[in-house]
Parts: sequence; C-alpha cells; structure tokens
Amino acid sequence: MTTCLIALGANLGPREANLARAVEMLSDHPRIEFEAVSRWSETAPVGGPAGQGPFLNAAARLETTLSAVELFDHIRWIEKNLGRQRSQRWAARTIDLDLLLFGDAVISDLRLCVPHPRMAVRRFVLQPAAEVAAGMVHPVVGWTIAKLLDHLDSSPPYIAIAGPPGAGKTALAAELASRLPARQINVPTNVAPAVDPNRAAQDASQMVSDAWNREVAFMETRVTKLAAVDWPDSAQFAVSDFWFDQSLAYAEMNLPADRLPAFRRQWRVQREQIPAPRFTVLLGPYPRPFTPPVPPENLDPLDGKNNNESDDTANALARVAMQPVRGPVLWLSNADHRQALDEVLAAVESMR
Repeated sequence: MTTCLIALGANLGPREANLARAVEMLSDHPRIEFEAVSRWSETAPVGGPAGQGPFLNAAARLETTLSAVELFDHIRWIEKNLGRQRSQRWAARTIDLDLLLFGDAVISDLRLCVPHPRMAVRRFVLQPAAEVAAGMVHPVVGWTIAKLLDHLDSSPPYIAIAGPPGAGKTALAAELASRLPARQINVPTNVAPAVDPNRAAQDASQMVSDAWNREVAFMETRVTKLAAVDWPDSAQFAVSDFWFDQSLAYAEMNLPADRLPAFRRQWRVQREQIPAPRFTVLLGPYPRPFTPPVPPENLDPLDGKNNNESDDTANALARVAMQPVRGPVLWLSNADHRQALDEVLAAVESMR
C-alpha cells in the first residue's frame, strides 16, 4: 500500500456537494483505503480569468495499491463525472483533484508530475494538507508538509531566480520588482576576471587559482548583496536575479575535485549570514535522465569525486536544487517570459 495525498477544490456549482461526492467516489474504489479528509476552507481564486467565485479547498490522505498512473486516471475519471471541463487554464471548475504526493515517488513525464510542481508554494494546498498529513515528506524538497507551511510564515518575503546564462533571470526579476512591487537585487557580471582558457598547460595551477578566485568572488558578492537587506524589518518583497546556492553548482562545474571541500566550507559559513528564500524560481528542467535526491544523511551535492565537467549549467543547477534542505523550488521548464511572470505572480498570491 502506498500513502498518497490529494488536493480537492471547487468554485462552480454546489461546491460542498461536489467535494463530498469526490470524497465518496475515492472511498468507493476497491483498491483505495480512505484515511482522512480535512475541513473545507474557503480561499480566493489565484490566477486565471477574472470574476471567478471563491474556492472551497480540502485535502485527503489515502492508502492504495493502485499505481500512480492508475490513481491519476481514476481522479481524472471522477472529475469528468462531476462535470469538470478543461477549456482554459486556472478557470473556474466544478471540481479539481490534484495528486500531490504518491509515497516518496518522483515522477516527471508528459502525463504526470509528482510531487505536484506548485504544491510547496501554495497555502491553500498546504494548510488543509497539514491537517491530515503534517508528517508526510515532500521527496524533492525534503521537508514535511508542516515545515513547508511554517516556512511560508517564518521566511522573509524573498524570491531568488536561478537559471543558465541567457535564461532571462534579470529581465524576469526586473518585471517582478515592478509588478509586486519588490526590491530588486542584482549581481554584476564582472565581479572577477574571467579565466583565460588559452593558458599553456604549464600554467594549470594558475588556472585553478583563477577559477577559485572567481567562484569565491561571486559567492562573496552574492552574500554581500543579500546581507545588505534589512530582512527582519522588511515587509516588502525582494527579488534577486541569482540564487546563493548556485555557487555550489558553478563550483562543481569549474573547480577540481580536491578544491571542492574547501569551497564548501566557505559556502557554509557565508550561508549563515543570509536568509533562505521563500521560494526559488529555477528557469530550467529537471536533469535528464532524472536522478532522485540524495538521502538526508548525505545532503551535500559536492561530496565525493567531481565527474560532472561535461554537464551544462542547467543540469548542475537542477542537481543542487533537488538536494534536501534547499527549500521550495518553482520549476519553470520551457516557459517563456510571460508564462514565467504569470507563474511567479500566481505563486506569490497563493502564499498569502
């Protein structure tokens, strides 16, 4: 049996009756054992067309012998039977069922993405989920539902944006700063001299020294920019076109394995000076093939031998983002600027 978590919502028609009927239809399946359902809670709609009515939301915990795909197909069948129509994204709906967690499975394909890609930043999902599954662990973030919910209340209003060069981080940060509004925090690109790739082989030690100085300079500049914000007293959002933890990804790509432990020690000291983002926006996909997160007892992605010289920046960033204790990440694979902006604005609204 696999423990699963499902979100329920409705803002069209007889909302409470539709939610109750969805719970009944889940319970009636011979391969599902229904464990608990939260109270109904009313929330404002987030994103989508204007003029929608408020939602009733809930969460349900269940045990099943169905596969993730079979359970997904069953909840789609329930939606269809309760009159769900999919005409426009985030539009009003008679019923909405989302498979949030399927045990500790991590699935990402064209049909199904588990854990649900936006659950970690949605208060209207986390609050009812904490009633029935506070101890369930998000297998990518590595945090319990209860900790994810607490993070929305205890973390500063700060969004970090990460992605490979040319992904549009600075443009996205600028428009978010204008729309929220928020304080924009940028790091200049000329922090340290570039490493000269044409050095002769006999200058290998100098090349390593240059790479070290460059990565340390960028890391120190990132922490200086973030430490300058008056976080405890700031009610205004801040948005940066960088993520402090990306220092690990670039070190992994640019430094030899024997220098990584020393860099990691410096990174840990510096990280104590700054807050964790409320969430990080990652403008890039999961690495392919997908590699599950390391177990909690081995949290550091830089432990061991560096075998990733040929990996691109997007994959290096994704590997760091998928390690436990990094915090919530909003993955925006193949999103253009407008889609990314809409996603992040909706995420901010859904945390309130």
